[in-house]
Amino acid sequence: MLVSRSLLTRIMFSLLILMGSYEPALGMVNVQDYSHLVRGDDWTAAIQAADKDLKDGGTLYFPAGRYIISSTIVKSPFSNWLGDGGRIAKNRLNTGTDLILKFDGPMISMTLAAGEGAGNTYIRGFHALGGKFPKGRFLTINGGRQFLLEDLYITSFDVGISAKYVGELYVNRVFAAGNRISADFDSLSDTWIDNSHFAGLDGIGCRIINGDNLTVSGCRFHMTRNGDGLFLQGVKRARFIACIFDQNGRSGVRIINSQYLDFLVCDIFENGENDGGSAGVILDAQGVDISSINPVTNEIITKSDHYWGYLQTVRFYVPKENLLLKKLQRKEFYTVRSGRNRLKLVDSRKAAKEKRYVDLGELNGSGARIIGVTKSIHFQGGFIGDRYPSSADVRQLVGVVINNSGGHMEDVVFDSVDLSFNKFPTHVQKDFDNVVTFRDCRGINGSGLKNATTHQ
Repeated sequence: MLVSRSLLTRIMFSLLILMGSYEPALGMVNVQDYSHLVRGDDWTAAIQAADKDLKDGGTLYFPAGRYIISSTIVKSPFSNWLGDGGRIAKNRLNTGTDLILKFDGPMISMTLAAGEGAGNTYIRGFHALGGKFPKGRFLTINGGRQFLLEDLYITSFDVGISAKYVGELYVNRVFAAGNRISADFDSLSDTWIDNSHFAGLDGIGCRIINGDNLTVSGCRFHMTRNGDGLFLQGVKRARFIACIFDQNGRSGVRIINSQYLDFLVCDIFENGENDGGSAGVILDAQGVDISSINPVTNEIITKSDHYWGYLQTVRFYVPKENLLLKKLQRKEFYTVRSGRNRLKLVDSRKAAKEKRYVDLGELNGSGARIIGVTKSIHFQGGFIGDRYPSSADVRQLVGVVINNSGGHMEDVVFDSVDLSFNKFPTHVQKDFDNVVTFRDCRGINGSGLKNATTHQ
């Protein structure tokens, strides 16, 4: 006789209860023990009460079933949540643990002070189902470090996972699809994302802004209709290993003002009969006009809305002749982000922790412009183009687009990348003379690449 994994889990859990060994020895609580707080089919109060009892640590176990949530659960960052089932790509009519959103807001919210550790807590083994609410989110994490998200199926939310100012975030075997933005990460550090799928619907598969020291391996980024498979802005030090970007007529990867990115053996391709034919990779370097400078706080406010990453490198364009301004033009500085369109500068020659700010008082009224920097972007191996080309119909329009939106770009290298199946392998703007190199790339013969260097 075959016994399901779900049934075995429940039997083992029941045995632990009868033996009296799971509490407090294992620190595990069954959410069903709080069923007296359920109102109809609404489990919100029961889940919140159970999690509150684990505010200092422990595991909240959810047996298989449907759990309706009608308002935000403020989850303790020190509790673990364990569902029954939740294997990737399991069919929707399953016997696992379903968390179902029934209001317009985030389903689960966690908040910690920046840098405060959560003690390696996790959320594991759930199917999260949204209801297409305009502000519906499965999980929002603000601050803290040491979280694991594993074996999750997330669909039909406005945003699947949102994490901001988080360090040491581990994401493994997460399948997020049918969300406008499946993953939205801001100011992450020391993060690992493995074996996961992020598909956007009229939005973005995965957006990473202001990240530092990220490793992504074996993941798929997919875009349906309008948007980007993967959007990177202000990211520094990131590695993408053996990833797939299935763009469906949109951009597979868009990179803005980012540095030290490696794409190792990644495939970026068009896929399907109705693909519109866009670009596989879009790289951009953006500049922003300064609106004002506060000489007291040494804070710059830019005219246009812009993301500034913590310790992102910037340069200046300063038209006026002035000793200080000339000095600024010759140097690069780290930024210290203080808001979406606000930033401070730390002298790049000093350790960032010293917070030696650059005196910006003389920049007021100078017409200075901040120059974002995109540099050291390397693609090694892999494929960029139409996945199922025919001799008469190559749908991918451009393999690689290099734009200049008023920034600075250097050291962009495509090494041994197959660009054969594109109508146009590359489009490089003339403002970027000799900063882009194509080395041993199929489909590149040097023609039409006046602003790039080729080594065939």
